[in-house]
Amino acid sequence: MSDRDKPEANLEPETLEPLPGAEEKAPRGESPAETNEAQEAVNEVAQLRKDLADLNDAYLRALADLENYRRHVQAERARLLEYANEQLLRELLTVVDDLERAIQHAPSEDPLRRGVELILSKLLSIMANFGAEPFSAIGEQFDPYRHEAVECLPTSDHPENTVVREHQRGWMYREKLLRPARVVVATRPSNE
Repeated sequence: MSDRDKPEANLEPETLEPLPGAEEKAPRGESPAETNEAQEAVNEVAQLRKDLADLNDAYLRALADLENYRRHVQAERARLLEYANEQLLRELLTVVDDLERAIQHAPSEDPLRRGVELILSKLLSIMANFGAEPFSAIGEQFDPYRHEAVECLPTSDHPENTVVREHQRGWMYREKLLRPARVVVATRPSNE
């Protein structure tokens, strides 16, 4: 049988029979208790939506705080790794100073002097590989951030506040001052 040949079902409202017990469940006038329960349910749903929005906001803030903390920790770690060797290099400077003094006081024909010079050269090369470099202060204008004045020399041979001698070389570690240079600074003679 084709769809055309099937008898049509009569779907008119008056021919439909109600389901058993439907009459008892049909809405009639709502009682005040039912109205209060419905209003309470609506209020509860509204409160739950507000609580959900508050929790979502708190979650997003906590997520942002965590991301900021991660960035801060990564930046701090990078900074610590970059300057991790600073204290070790500062301690090695005393060894460099001692080796330089040994070379200054050893006779030039002494074979031990040549050995000390080779050791110093290797140590300076290692320190340079880690980013530590000495700087010369002689002839520079005195800078309290890079120089430590240990003596003043009244002289008219040099401009005032010029470094004329170094007692100890200054050192930089990357872009940071590792040790200031200990220097003698020219001052005006008192008779001028």
